[in-house]
This record gives sequence, structure tokens and C-alpha cells, in this order.
Amino acid sequence: MSTYDAIIVGSGFGGGITAAKLTQAGQRVLLLERGHRWRVPRDDSEKIQRLGDEILNKWNVNDPATGYPKSPGDTDAWGNPHYVLQQNTDLKYVLDHFPGTENRSGGLFEDYDSDDNPYGSESKFFITVGRGYGGGSLVYSMIHLRAPTETFQSAQNGGVIWPDGYTRADLNPYYDRIETVFPTWQLSYTSGDGRQVSKRASIVADAFAHAGMTCDPIRLNLWGGRFAQADEPTFLNQYGVRVHRCTGCGFCTFGCIFEAKGSTPTNYLATAEQTGNLTVRTDAHAWAIEPLAGGYRLHWIDRRNGRRRSDAATTVVVSAGAIGSPELLLRSRQMGLLPNLSPHTGYHVSGNGDGVFGLFFNSLPADLKAELYKGSIMNLVSYDPWLNPSNGIRFVLEDVGTLPVGLSKFAVRREIGDIEPRANDECNTDPDQGAQLYWGRYWKAFIKANYAQNVLAMASIGLDAPDGRVQIDAKGQGHISWTTPMQPGNRTFDLLDAARQKISQIAAASPYGGEVLHSQPWDDLRRIVSVHPVGSCRMSDLGATGNDGGVVDGTGQVYNYPGLYVIDGSIMPGSVGVNPSHTIAAVAEKLSDGLL
Repeated sequence: MSTYDAIIVGSGFGGGITAAKLTQAGQRVLLLERGHRWRVPRDDSEKIQRLGDEILNKWNVNDPATGYPKSPGDTDAWGNPHYVLQQNTDLKYVLDHFPGTENRSGGLFEDYDSDDNPYGSESKFFITVGRGYGGGSLVYSMIHLRAPTETFQSAQNGGVIWPDGYTRADLNPYYDRIETVFPTWQLSYTSGDGRQVSKRASIVADAFAHAGMTCDPIRLNLWGGRFAQADEPTFLNQYGVRVHRCTGCGFCTFGCIFEAKGSTPTNYLATAEQTGNLTVRTDAHAWAIEPLAGGYRLHWIDRRNGRRRSDAATTVVVSAGAIGSPELLLRSRQMGLLPNLSPHTGYHVSGNGDGVFGLFFNSLPADLKAELYKGSIMNLVSYDPWLNPSNGIRFVLEDVGTLPVGLSKFAVRREIGDIEPRANDECNTDPDQGAQLYWGRYWKAFIKANYAQNVLAMASIGLDAPDGRVQIDAKGQGHISWTTPMQPGNRTFDLLDAARQKISQIAAASPYGGEVLHSQPWDDLRRIVSVHPVGSCRMSDLGATGNDGGVVDGTGQVYNYPGLYVIDGSIMPGSVGVNPSHTIAAVAEKLSDGLL
């Protein structure tokens, strides 16, 4: 067992930022990351510097015997093996482990499904989170939007209460900081260098205009500007990390093989490593937190060999995300180590109002095909539904580029139904809706004929009800559930249904035959799907108990446990209302200042 000034669990926006601030202040820090350490593809001659966007899947390093990602043999300064990012949607690369099994592939994502909850669930809830050194920053969509003013106003946000010191004005200085560390640009309709609105987004913008609604090029993070050399595809950023100009390949959320987007290993963690005060252990599963005199012992499992290890520190910062952080705290309570945790631990999970809808344009002209495979994952945002709320429901809309796996994961409904239904097409009629759920040969033919050219997607994000929960089973494993029935009158149901209606209105206004594709998951399956979960360890000024109590106070410190902090998306009191990464990072900047 070694002793440090601080131990940080997790390396995403919360953990990475906190690690940088503490190490720069001279603190000796141990960082534990559950996933792999990933690097961009290269060979001994560093071909990535010369080939740029010609790099494809030739650096596939899957083990031919297992199909799992394997280390190419190189390691970082602490002996953690590197794994190689790929433009690959193979589930062996994508998933941390295979659903329903204990077989670990070590991919970039981990899925949680309420169907796997042994304690049951009122409604179906599905969450995907990032895994790897860099956490969610490896797989986020690069979107940097500041939370609107109404997010922090209880009367506008369904009664959600933020602590004192958390308003849009309070966070603006920290948003400013983040936008210098993660160079943030607004896309345009004319600029190049990876900062131009894609063709698919122009189709969406045209539909918005025909519907009488506004939309704007989105603000996102891409390396470039004064650190880039005009004649070089790669360059050193201000943190000494070699990065690449954006190639517009569209694989933003599968780990950028060019490191064209800012992630914590390319900025905050790079500066932390350069201090010499950081020790990193990847493939390290934090298992329990044990109070000691003057600090804590962190018990963790080395996922490479199954060995159990422990280290001690004066301060522990839990930054394992909206699922991992409450799981670690609840397991420690289950083991009798943290008996005085707030009863709110694991409750109040928000899906951040996430909803995704397909759009089919059946009469796009030949020179205006969607080219879904080009451009960053999101290009446009519309605040029109936020600024003009119906029945107090606020949300934004964003265009989305998606890979075929996104359209094939669930049976999808065409709202107009099957024009020529045939028995052998394996369509399932829904008499209540007068439409069809498609699967099998019909849907395969539809995707083959239209994907990437006539099909694109739109996402909604809004102020939902934080009715999700994280709990653990007898083995200490985390599970999720949604605690209220999804039906009209429920805030989350009404939000998603309002988004569906608005997107249907936009699609219908298009002169190119716009049509919504969706499975109406909140209606048919009562399913909430989220890639932005927040809120399971919410912060509150009102103590650990009572209806409005929280798990941590406004400084991020866990109630009843001095020196134990949570700094990540789990402490958000509710939905942020837009993509949450920018706000999580800004809050981490604020809290790490206080932690020092």
C-alpha cells in the first residue's frame, strides 16, 4: 500500500480537471481509471503524421484468437498498456463487456439496462457511459454549450434546486476557462478546417426555416487556431500533445483516431503528467472507500489479473460518473465502511432529457444527398423550443450524424406506415397507431437504399424529471431503474412527446418529403435512453436528509465524511438542459479551486 495526498477515481471531465489542479499545486495524486489507456493508431514510422485522413482500419490490433482489443506492446510511463483507437463499430471494440455475461472485451462503452435490474423498474431505462483514460471526453460529441439561465431556476426546472453560487452568471468565468483549454469554435456555413456545417445539416436548417423556426451552427471543440501550422496535418498543441486537424470522418463518438478533438488526455491530464506528481493506474476498478484516521484507504481491483490492492490518501475524489460514483459509495456503505451516507445516494438520476429521432427525406435532389458519413457528429442547435416553451416544457434540438448500428438497435416505426405491406417482410402491425414496426428484410432493404443519403437524425435535450435510480445487488454490482411510470402527465414523458411532435412538424415542413422514423420508446416500451446521465449524487445546501437534501454540499464534499468529495456529472441536481459536458467541466474547475 502506498500513501498519496489525494486519490482520484475516474479521468473524465471531473477527474481529469481535478488531477491537473492538484498536481500543479504540488499534490501527489494517484488516479484510478477503470478502462484502458487508449492512443491514436500509428506504427514505428509515425505514419499518422504523414498520412493524415488516409488512415483507416489498417491499424486494427484485435487479437485474432479472441477478437478483443489487445495492446500492441507499448506502455505508458507507469506500465499501463496502450490500446489503439479504431474506426470500428464491432461490439468487441465498442463494449466494455458483453451484455448478460462476465466476458470483458474492454471496449469504449459500458451499457446499463433496467431490464438487468433484479429489483425491477417502473419503466425501461437504458444508459451508455464511456470507459477509458479520459472517461467521457473520449467519446463525447465535442459540444460545448453553456447551460441556459433557466436551468438554474427552480421554478423553470421542475423544482430542481441548485446550491447557492450556481447560476449561469456564477459559472460564466469557469465556462471561459474551459473554452481556452478545450479550444471552442462555432461552426459556420463557409469556413473550412473541420469547422464547416455539413451538407446533412443544411438539409435540417432548410427544414427549420420552412417550419418558421431558427437554428444556429453549434459550438464545439476542435484543435486548431494559432497552434496549427497551415501546411501540416498534425501539430503540437499548447500542452505538447501531437494532434491532428479534423478530417470530418464522423467517428467522433467512437474515440477520435486523430485526436482532433479535445479530450482530457490531450490537455488537463497531459499537464498533470508533466508535473511528475501524478501516478496512473488504468484497468483499475475502485471497489470500496474505508475511512482512516486523517484520511481514507481506497480498495481497488486490478482488472488485468484480478488482484486486490489498496492505497491511502488524505483526500479522495470520486469522479466515476453518474453510475460509477454512486455504485462505489453504495457498495462502501453495504460493506459497513460508510454507514452515514445520505439516503439520497443513487436517487434523482436524470437522463438529461435525451431523445433521438430518425428523419427520412424521400425526395432529396441528387446534389443534396445527406452524406451522413461526413462532418462532425452534430452541427446545428435550435433554441426555438426552449425560448418558446409549450406548457413550460423546455428543450433544444440538434442534428445528429449516426452510424447504421443506431438505426438497427431497435425496431423502428415509420409514422406513415408501410406503403406496401407484405407478409414475408416481417412487419408487426400496431393497430393502435396505424403504423408498422419494421424488422428483418424490409428494414434491411430500407437502410440499404436510404442510409447515409436520405436518412439522418435529430436529438432533443431538455429539462426532464430526475426519476432514475442507481442501486446495487448482493454482489455490489450497480443497476439502474426508472422509478415512475412513463405516461402522459409525467414530466419526462411529456418532454419526449413534445420533442417528437416538434420534430414531426419540422419534417413535414420540408419540401423534400420529410418523415420521422422512431420507435416511440416512451409510448410503446416506456423506455428512456440516455448518453448524458446526471444527478445520482446530487449537491444541495440543505443537508443530507429531507426531500431537498443531497449527497454532497456545494463544495462537492460528501456529507458526514470530511475529505471525501464527488466531482463529476453525478452531482448535478438535475438536467443541464443541453449537452452537459461543458457544465460538468465548469463545475469541476470551480470545485477544484475550492478543494485546493
